[in-house]
Amino acid sequence: MTDGNLLRMMQTSPYYLVDQIFENENVKTWILLHVTQAGITQDSYGCGIYFPVLFPILHKSGIGTSVGGSKSLADAMVRVIEDNEGVVKSSTEVKEIIVKDGVAMGVKISDGTEFLAKRAVACNIGPTLIFGNGRMIEEEHLDGAFIKQIKHWRAGEVALFTLHLALEEPVMYKASARDPEIQRCYTIGMCESTKTLQRQFNKIKIGEIPKGDEIGFLAVMPTAIDSTQAPPGKHTAFIWQYAPNTKIIKGGAEKWDEVKEEYEEECLEAWGRYTHNLKKPEVILAKYSDTPLDIVRRNPSMIFGDFNGGAIDQDQMGIFRPFHGYLPNKTPIENLYLCGPTAHPSGGCHGGAGYIAANVMAEELKIKKWWPTPAYFGGPPEEEE
Repeated sequence: MTDGNLLRMMQTSPYYLVDQIFENENVKTWILLHVTQAGITQDSYGCGIYFPVLFPILHKSGIGTSVGGSKSLADAMVRVIEDNEGVVKSSTEVKEIIVKDGVAMGVKISDGTEFLAKRAVACNIGPTLIFGNGRMIEEEHLDGAFIKQIKHWRAGEVALFTLHLALEEPVMYKASARDPEIQRCYTIGMCESTKTLQRQFNKIKIGEIPKGDEIGFLAVMPTAIDSTQAPPGKHTAFIWQYAPNTKIIKGGAEKWDEVKEEYEEECLEAWGRYTHNLKKPEVILAKYSDTPLDIVRRNPSMIFGDFNGGAIDQDQMGIFRPFHGYLPNKTPIENLYLCGPTAHPSGGCHGGAGYIAANVMAEELKIKKWWPTPAYFGGPPEEEE
């Protein structure tokens, strides 16, 4: 691939790139439905590179899941910290990052207890939660140009409505009549066309909730590959349906409380059209939905329900993520680093932002790197199993 072609891919949108390469509408729809799970829309210019980057990675590594459910991943990370003499304090709110003479000295939690840092402070929340009056670092510690950047930072407009099901039996897809292997799939896309996908995003951008033939989503059945995520013989499944975040939804954030149950049934109806059994009452043992507002209430770091650490636009990607004029993962406060999804390369369960931050901190603080360099970052190729 020439540098010119790579640059062109980076500047175009996923839709135009896929449209130029493929003829089959079903192939285009599947690729774009999957690419947009990165938090971009199919017509986002500057994001065309997501297709040629994501799919080779998925082909090489596949889509993983944590045995027993996603909580097991968080538990494992806690064990790593504790095994290395670290301490994890859950259900504890950090109210202030202690700054003295432009240097991050530690943090203060909600009960007033202070924890002083030996070397540095690493933050994985969004910049608008860290910087600014009434936040963790007051504006008196920041210059005007940086404050302006913080005020210009944008959350992604696209959020997720997630419908979870506890099931008596696995979801039985109608398409399995043609290909029985579908029943073994962890993730299945259900979207009629690229136009369906575009109609979703058009509605979201004006603050409306996609309905009817505008709905299209990915459905996940974890128990297809991990039986520990349900009692013996039972199953779990969920869908991610795109939806407007709590800032742009018409009627205000509380609108999500008003329409939650109605939209749950709308999504279930759409999902059921592709299956033999989801319209049978005895199959669904229980259901639970998360709206963007539910997500905000549970995790304020997901600002307005944005699931990818900030808008994925040209001016908030690469060297501009989350602001420009500073080295990767750095802030204007000395010894304060960003290691979460608002930093490059954005959100997702991949560890990219944390890995980059760890390397930056190790280089600046003269810490010996004990971790290997993954193949994706220029390390030795992984051995084939």
